[in-house]
Amino acid sequence: MHALDYENCVANGTCPHLARLGETGVTYTRTSTSKPSDSFPGLMALVTGGTPKTVGAYYDVAFDRVLAPPAVDTGNGLEHGPCGCELEHRGASRCKDGVGAVLHTAVPDPNGGAWTDSFVNIQCYDQLKVNAVLNWIDGRTHLGTGRAPVPTIFGMNFQAVSVGQKLIENGRKGGYTDAAGTPTGDMQSEISFVDGAIGQMVAELSSRGLLESTALIITAKHGQSPIDTHRFFPIPGHSGTNGVSPSALLSGFLPASEIGGIGATEDDVSLLWLTHSSDTAAAVDVLEANSAAAGIGQIFAGPSLETMFNRPGLPSTGGDPRTPDIILQPNAGVVYTGSSKKQAEHGGFAHDDTNVIMLVSHPGLRARTITSFVETTQVAPTILRLLGLDPNSLSAVRKEGTPVLPGLDFDR
Repeated sequence: MHALDYENCVANGTCPHLARLGETGVTYTRTSTSKPSDSFPGLMALVTGGTPKTVGAYYDVAFDRVLAPPAVDTGNGLEHGPCGCELEHRGASRCKDGVGAVLHTAVPDPNGGAWTDSFVNIQCYDQLKVNAVLNWIDGRTHLGTGRAPVPTIFGMNFQAVSVGQKLIENGRKGGYTDAAGTPTGDMQSEISFVDGAIGQMVAELSSRGLLESTALIITAKHGQSPIDTHRFFPIPGHSGTNGVSPSALLSGFLPASEIGGIGATEDDVSLLWLTHSSDTAAAVDVLEANSAAAGIGQIFAGPSLETMFNRPGLPSTGGDPRTPDIILQPNAGVVYTGSSKKQAEHGGFAHDDTNVIMLVSHPGLRARTITSFVETTQVAPTILRLLGLDPNSLSAVRKEGTPVLPGLDFDR
């Protein structure tokens, strides 16, 4: 959920439960999620207080130059391959050629479909998780079949808004009708569903006498880009558009896993791990020469990359084996896809990707809007502070100096 979604639905009265929480809450309008803004680094930011520089999670598909593929194909689709590695001291492995391995977590749907292919089905999927939260509040297991202590920390992830933003289902478009974030009917349905589900949780907390002792934090792992779907420009494209992706341009520079294996890490961003980091300058030259065809907005490599992340490469050369050699942010609206089922994506550094809702609500808080810049990494240390624990007990918080969220004065 974008920060804009929350502002709009409160203003137009379509999310009454979120609006009510805002009456005793602090709203942060300039919240940024992780960069890259994919789900894996987005979640790690929330639970560790760290960025990809520290936690090493750059995308749902993760590349690490010091990992070797398995001897046989795994059950979740990770292909086998030659090791090409040698053991270093302390049991660490290092690939001689720097090719590395890819970890893949996606499991094919045996029924040939997915919850995320339907505006209606995704709400059913999310309601299963809502039911688990309601059972936890009631002092039961997630299925409600037995008694269990009420957790000190609990929550869930909604998929409905994300699907509503990007899905095209049999010609019906979710997302928005304009740059101001006016939702389509299907998009509004997803927002209203999530608002109602949060209302269920609040009502259950209240009925169990737990609302006064519970702080609710509502935020997001990422947004979707573009909000203005008129800006959507798919590459290699559909509906008459065309172009070439960065990974296709650099096929001669990339390891087999990024070409014929798991595939390139590209949505509305392109993360490129080269076979040899020493080829970075030559690869950037190719991208620069073909920037129009690839819709390139900005290229991060070398020093411009290292201001945000660790230097790419093998540990033996002082590099971080998890860091991409090149990160490419395309022009606004460009998504590297050939799919005709979506009109937006996430993962990039764009404002629509990274500017997400952040609301902290508690009956003891006074309503307040904070417009100074905050990040989702600040959620984890804030939770520990609210529980009376030391935020610096999280290693990522110590390493990056991640502060707690400002303005949480429980004065009521």
